[in-house]
Amino acid sequence: MSYTSENPLREKIKQKLHRLRSLLTTPHEEERIQDLVPCYNTGRSDKPSVLYIGLKRNYGRPGDGYSYEEINFFYSLFHGGYPVYRFSTDTLYEALGYEKMQRLLLGACTFYRPKVLFHLLHHDEIGGDTLKRISQDLGIPTIGWFSDDHWRFDSFSRLRAPLYDWICTTDAKAPQKYAELGLTQVLGSQWGVNHFLYRPVEGGYRHDVSFVGQPHGRRKRIIEELERQGLRVYLRGRGWGEGWVDFPEMLSIFSASKINLNLSNASVEHDLLQIKGRDFEVPGCGGFLLTQHNPALEEYFIPGEEIATYQDIPDMVRKIRYYLEHEEEREAIRKRGYQRALKEHTFLGRLEEIFAAVSEKNRKSLSSEKISHT
Repeated sequence: MSYTSENPLREKIKQKLHRLRSLLTTPHEEERIQDLVPCYNTGRSDKPSVLYIGLKRNYGRPGDGYSYEEINFFYSLFHGGYPVYRFSTDTLYEALGYEKMQRLLLGACTFYRPKVLFHLLHHDEIGGDTLKRISQDLGIPTIGWFSDDHWRFDSFSRLRAPLYDWICTTDAKAPQKYAELGLTQVLGSQWGVNHFLYRPVEGGYRHDVSFVGQPHGRRKRIIEELERQGLRVYLRGRGWGEGWVDFPEMLSIFSASKINLNLSNASVEHDLLQIKGRDFEVPGCGGFLLTQHNPALEEYFIPGEEIATYQDIPDMVRKIRYYLEHEEEREAIRKRGYQRALKEHTFLGRLEEIFAAVSEKNRKSLSSEKISHT
């Protein structure tokens, strides 16, 4: 990556990276832990402390806004009052390189002694030896969140999961696959909404139908068919005409659209359905969601009562026209979806369930050890 002084933003980033690199040029790297792994909410909470590991920027790209992980996981912990130590792998890797980043993580765990390490995996940014030392030498439970087991289990998850004490997965079929590998400390979880940040935005409707997301898979063809049917869709996201949208504007679009489309196909396989973050974000903003039918989604929302679903493109066209014409029914569904999202599908609730399960297992394990020694 190269920077030029012609761009003030790039020059500012260059200066910051230079400062960060200079922090770990001495053998005494632990002196810089507080600068590089900042602490939040410490000293004013009875909740377990968490060393949070994840991307700070969207897919690690500079100048592209905060990542999904940062907005939903980190800020749920932050606003939820958890003592949290933020370890941003993308910025730290750029500044320090792989080896120094591993040493920094070990140092942070040694000095902060968090109750749990929670890692939202992107690739293999944290080494197996590092995780082993944190778990076995320091006694800190390590939790890995595996978000794409639907399509990345064989190529990625099964290789990385054994490195963690606990595994979180959003794929209902994955626990059995992990069990076949001898991994039993698996927690099923799901995407959700950070209710501290995702909220309804006042201002009324500006769009009949909108879609926020990237145009991968069959999405362009779907949108083209909707337009052939006379249905105009407001499109935002990298790859569409009006392009990327920042977080505040995305929230505004959810509230300003009579119908928010979610095209649920995975990015790598056209016919692979996944529950997506958008299935919770739109209702969490009080928006009306029309998403592709997925039996797994029925565990979280009631189709036709809290969200709307479609089977195929002709059915999508029918549903869009129907709900545009039946405003009272659409509004009732939208409100019920909002209430369900806030009640059952916040990320803070998901995280608290995970930490409670890990804490309970550790408590029972310590009790068993105590009994065995008496």
